[in-house]
Amino acid sequence: MSDSVSQEHHDGVLLLTLNRPDKLNALNTALADGLVASLDAAEADGTVRSIVVTGAGPAFSAGADLKEFQEKTAENAAANQRRSDLYARINGMFPVWANR
Repeated sequence: MSDSVSQEHHDGVLLLTLNRPDKLNALNTALADGLVASLDAAEADGTVRSIVVTGAGPAFSAGADLKEFQEKTAENAAANQRRSDLYARINGMFPVWANR
């Protein structure tokens, strides 16, 4: 998977740890990509019955990494769209797991 999200499996429980403690686990594209990949893999894994998401260090997540938004220019339209798509996927995935 990704260095930005670590995984541990415990008897049907998947523990995902956001791993950017130096940035208070602020969500950037790399972290969002790692989280989406981890959630996609968990969805395909029939042994995962629940998911716990936590953050490394002193914070769960400070929210979006606003420094990344400084690059939000017309020249970076593809990267901006990719980030938006990842964020939308993350927001849409959690209700599915709540009913699993």
